[in-house]
Order: sequence, then C-alpha cells, then structure tokens
Amino acid sequence: MNLNHILVPIRVRDFAAICDLSLRLLRHHSVPLVAGLLVVAVPLAVFNWWVCQLPVWGHSVGMENPAAGILQVGLVYLESQLASAPMTVWLGRAMFRQKPTVRNALGDLWNRLGHVLYVQLVCRPTLLVVACVWMMTASGFKGEFWGTAAFFGSLALLCTVLIRMARPYSVEIMLLERTPVRVPADVAVRSARHAAAVDPGSRVSYSRRSKNLHTFASNMILGRSMAGAVILGALTLSVYAMLMFLDQTLGLGLGGNTWARQLFWVVALWTTVGVSGVIRFLSYIDLRVRQEGWDAELKLRAEAAKLAVT
Repeated sequence: MNLNHILVPIRVRDFAAICDLSLRLLRHHSVPLVAGLLVVAVPLAVFNWWVCQLPVWGHSVGMENPAAGILQVGLVYLESQLASAPMTVWLGRAMFRQKPTVRNALGDLWNRLGHVLYVQLVCRPTLLVVACVWMMTASGFKGEFWGTAAFFGSLALLCTVLIRMARPYSVEIMLLERTPVRVPADVAVRSARHAAAVDPGSRVSYSRRSKNLHTFASNMILGRSMAGAVILGALTLSVYAMLMFLDQTLGLGLGGNTWARQLFWVVALWTTVGVSGVIRFLSYIDLRVRQEGWDAELKLRAEAAKLAVT
C-alpha cells in the first residue's frame, strides 16, 4: 500500500461532488472499468434475454412487448451490485497503487466471490424473490397458489429494495475490507479482549461490520439512496434517448426495429450500473471518512511510514 499515492483526495464530500468525481474516475480509468463491467454484464445480459424468452411467460412477455423492458429493469437491479464487483476491486487496488494489475484484481475477486454471492443471494432475500416468481409461473398465473406466491414475492422484493437502500455497501465491505461472513467464537472472544492486536478483517463478521458502518449514518444513506435512484433513473432514460437520437441522426433506421430498441435499453441499463458502481465506491469512502476519520488515520500512517524509513 503506497500511502503517498492516493487515487482521489480523501475528504468529506457532498453527494453532488461525489457524482462529479465519479465521472472523472470513469474517464481516467475507462478501459479497466469498462472491461471489468463487460466481463460480468455480457453474460448477465444474455441470461436476462434468455429469461425473457422463457415459455413460462406465455405471450405476456417477449422482446416485442414493453413488459420485457420492465422485466429487464428488475433483473438488472437485482444483479447490479454483483455486476459492479470487478469495478470495485479495481478501484480499491488503484486507491493506493499507481499501476494495479488485472491479474491481482481478478484474483481478489475470485477469492471473495463466494462470500459476495452468499451476501447478495442469501443474506438478502433475492433467492426468495426468484423462487416466488418461479412458483407464479408454474401455477400459470392463476389460482390461490399464484396469489400466495405473488404476495410473498412482492414482500420479499420490497424487503430487498429496502435493505439495499439502507445498507448499500455490502460489496465494498466484502471485497475491500475482506470481512468474513462469520467469525469463530474463540476469535471473537480474543478480539474483544485484545482488539488492537488482532487483524480487523478477522475479528469482525460481515453482519456486525455492516451494522456498525450503516446504522449511525442511516438518514444520510437513505437520502443518498433515494437521490441516487432519481439521478440514475434519469441517466438511464437519457442514454436511451441519446442512442435513439443518434440512430435518427445517422439515418441507421434501427429505431423501428424491436430488437434494436431492446438492445438500446439494455445498453442504457448497464451503463447506469457502471456509473452507480463508481458512485457507490466513492460514497463508501466518504462514509468512512465521516464516521471513522479515515483521512486522519491515513495521514498518521503515512507519517509513521516516513519515520520508519528515516
């Protein structure tokens, strides 16, 4: 870790400054960030297309129906934090390194992928939403069984949205702090007695770390989540409108094709996912500065490193 080289100045910022800084980071690190997003986004986009074509939807959903666009929004929303994980790993490595390597970044992601999947799919009721949708399709969208599945599926989806809005930095905690999902009891007891002598990443479980990080700034986090939803929604519509405008301006004539319009919509959605991943990373850094005085800690560590050399 090179404390003399920091990707961005670590200080308190408001949400508007974070959004502006995220666009600058996307410009300076465009190649690795876009490549990292595409590595996950392309397979997920193909999977989403396959889901829209499943015969269980009958004739209500298909690429020729506007309902496919709504289904795409829901799928991309559930996948967005997982899809931005490579970007988070790269930004975390670039934070204190001038030249992070792709191999090391992919290694970090691979080592923590199981933990991230567990948190995203199990700790948050994402799998329950998928199971309820499957039961709805299996019942043919009729009967009492369909009504029960629809009720619990809607409730699980609402819980997923609320949890993401209240605790949005799960990927950052798992990938950057390398927090374990569970901590053995003996380690927890030792860390309680000798907190200063034990590695922070091994003495705090994910649930405890997430609670400590999010609880005391819950109002600010919720406000930023709602503001971010509005901004990212407007960004999605803007990118889609821009693609349609370019199609008309260049005379390509793709706007009249259903598949082309769906492709434009998918590109707009995943573009928003990439921007949201950088905004979330910077918001996580800002929260640690506000709550833990991380900027002061890094300055002290840098000075200590200088003294150790001299």
